[in-house]
Order: sequence, then structure tokens, then C-alpha cells
Amino acid sequence: MRFARYERSVVRALRATAVVGEDDATFLRLLSGRPDVHVIPNGVALGALPAATDESPVPVVVFSGVLGYPPNVAAVRFFATEVWSMVLQAVPGARFVIAGRNPGPGVAELAKRPGIEVHANVPDMQRTLREAWVAVAPMRSGAGIKNKVLEAWAAGKPVVMTSLAGNGLRLDMDARALVADEPAAIAALVVRLLRDEEERCRLGAAGYALAAREHSWGDAARRLSRLLAMAGGGP
Repeated sequence: MRFARYERSVVRALRATAVVGEDDATFLRLLSGRPDVHVIPNGVALGALPAATDESPVPVVVFSGVLGYPPNVAAVRFFATEVWSMVLQAVPGARFVIAGRNPGPGVAELAKRPGIEVHANVPDMQRTLREAWVAVAPMRSGAGIKNKVLEAWAAGKPVVMTSLAGNGLRLDMDARALVADEPAAIAALVVRLLRDEEERCRLGAAGYALAAREHSWGDAARRLSRLLAMAGGGP
């Protein structure tokens, strides 16, 4: 309640407020009674579309992020304990790579499970993503936009995600087709992509195009410039 009162007072004191997701904007509009809460999604740096030849010789599913952050810990443990065994049974030899900064004991111990590797503080996350076949964002908690999804799209990888991971992202039909919340449904999507190279590449390219279209830093900057002009009384 203290946070709610604080957020309400801040929004009411300002000419405009910017948030990264529509869910956040809806909540703040209701909380403050003010309509001038605007969505400016995060962006991602895009290079050339990666080639299919960048993939690892063996099937790799990747989760990336700060591995000491509680929502990431909860997400990766959920996938490792409730989803991964179904994937591994369907695709023997597959690997689940958990890559990111500062993994705590709750994440490091997952490397003891079959087919799971924990890569701490990788020097080149883009290379790790390019070598993966599929990325996952099985978020169970947390708020804001999930940069791990944008980074995977920028690497040309399809992302299987939970509903919560989609907050702040402008999902198109292809991206929404990879959203699931139940363990069996998540596993089924991952297995389908691992087995179908053509569909995997198509959806990876679609994610890359979506990031370029809806989540470029240039677009975010233009939205912010318009908001500043409006709040300052300009055209």
C-alpha cells in the first residue's frame, strides 16, 4: 500500500509518465485516475540477421539473464524441474544452457541434472544466443519488459515464453503462438521447434523482424521525443 500511495502521488504530480508495458500503464491509470500514462517499450540493438549455420551441432535450448535475480531464478528452476525432462525424453541429446551473470547456489546446482549446463558470466552473450536453437523465457514472477526475449529475437531465435514474459512486448501472431503457461504445453512447443528446422528458422526470422519493427531504440527515442514535446507544451 505504501508503494501504491507513492506511485499515485508521483503520477498525479507529473505532466506525463512513461512505462515500458501496457499492463503497467493500465494499472497506473487506474491507480492515479490520470490518463496521461504512456507506453514506450524498451529497444534492442540489431545487427545482421544470423544464419542457420550459426546453430550448435546439437540441439540447444537457452535461458539468459542475471542469474541472481529472484524472478530469473524461479523461472529457470521451474523450467529445469518441471519442463526439461519432457523435452529431453522427446529429444535425447538436447542441452539446456543457462547463461548469465552471478548464478547463485539455487541455479548452479541445476548443472547436476541430465542435459543441463550453467555458463556463468559468459563473455559474449550474443554468440551464446546465436548457437542456441531455441530460447525460453518461462517467467513466473516479476514485472517490466523482458530484455532476454528482445535479445533472443535480435539473435534470430524463436522464444517460447509464458504469458507473464510478454508484458511490454508487442507480440504478433507468430510470437503469440509460442506462449504457454503449463509445463506440458511449454515442453511441446520447445520439442516442436527442436524437431522442425524450417519452422524454427521461420519463427526466428519473424522474431527478428518483430524486434526491428516494434522494439528498435530509434523508435523508442522518437516516442520519447514526442512525449517530451507534448509535456512541454510543444506540437
